[in-house]
Amino acid sequence: MTEPTAPQTDIQTEVHDEVTAPDSVGRWFGRLLKGFAVGVGAILPGLSGGVLAVIFNIYSQMIRFLADIRKDFVKNVLYFIPVGIGGLLGVVVFAKAVETAFETYAAQFIVLFVGFVIGTFPPSSGRRAGAAGALSTG
Repeated sequence: MTEPTAPQTDIQTEVHDEVTAPDSVGRWFGRLLKGFAVGVGAILPGLSGGVLAVIFNIYSQMIRFLADIRKDFVKNVLYFIPVGIGGLLGVVVFAKAVETAFETYAAQFIVLFVGFVIGTFPPSSGRRAGAAGALSTG
């Protein structure tokens, strides 16, 4: 006796629909801009390209594609071409912008980037979690 398969969740259906939906110029440029933002996130400290990919709903589609690369291969490649182009453009353009800014405003940008990195640390208020996970002072 075979076990029934679990029905697809709304997110799974939405991800599949996004990749297999008919493409248009606006959707293509939208994915290009999302890829650009992910590329910028890859350059900036304290900002993650992966987190931006999750926010822009690209990450789950990418993982689904990589998990079964043969399934809808051509559709997935065509879907991710503008994301890849945008990502490369984001890295190159923003790297050049950061380089130019560092030449002009070196001290300010160093402090800005240190602030970005410090901003990723969890707050330390002298409290710590006890065995049950409840915060206590100490």
